[in-house]
Amino acid sequence: MKRSLKLFAVTVVLVVSLAGSLTTLACDQVNTVEMVVSPNVLNLKSNGGVVTLHVDIKFSPDYDLVLEVNDQSLPIASTFDDSSGELVIQCSLETVKGLVVVGDATFDLTIDDMYTGTDTIHVIDQG
Repeated sequence: MKRSLKLFAVTVVLVVSLAGSLTTLACDQVNTVEMVVSPNVLNLKSNGGVVTLHVDIKFSPDYDLVLEVNDQSLPIASTFDDSSGELVIQCSLETVKGLVVVGDATFDLTIDDMYTGTDTIHVIDQG
């Protein structure tokens, strides 16, 4: 009887420990959100305007947003919700052009250290 009680106690301790570990692991995971950058081809010779990111997450003015292009910090000019209530981010086209080169440019977004999104556009230099 004592042996089965000890085995039961050890089993309970292991199950509780495993459940705690899985909960911690689930809380540390970062969720991926869909994101689309527009324009999808950026011409370095273009004039004025904005680069717009459409993010598949409900808009909130309270988000802590970190935006990078090619691993360089990219200032956000404005945020708002689209007609579906999802997050839209706009950045100055001139600022983006100063951070990219001909080839591909990868935009990485972090929202509240919980969500990430990424999209890559093509950069050209044609007059």
